[in-house]
Amino acid sequence: MIVMESNQQHIAESVCKCLRALNEEEIVTRDQLNRGFRRIFEQIDDIKLDVPYVYPVLSSFAARCRNTDIISQEVFEEVPTKTRQRFVSDSEGDTRVEHTGAQ
Repeated sequence: MIVMESNQQHIAESVCKCLRALNEEEIVTRDQLNRGFRRIFEQIDDIKLDVPYVYPVLSSFAARCRNTDIISQEVFEEVPTKTRQRFVSDSEGDTRVEHTGAQ
């Protein structure tokens, strides 16, 4: 959460190093780290209320953690992406169309 709230690269780097050290010292297992990331993914809608730029920050942080082998590839592939909604007019009224894209 601190990484997303601060949106500062040096904090993301420090947290990543800390998580790596905790994992290497077997204080926190990789499975626990994976579950922690998934819990954040589950709460993303609530988090974005306080941190509107959560998607790109989380994506960047997850990539940093994946590159240093903190989280699994499977969890990295589950990182949520922002879904934009737009309205499309047609002859029968407006319809909502969801567009998923990495933001």
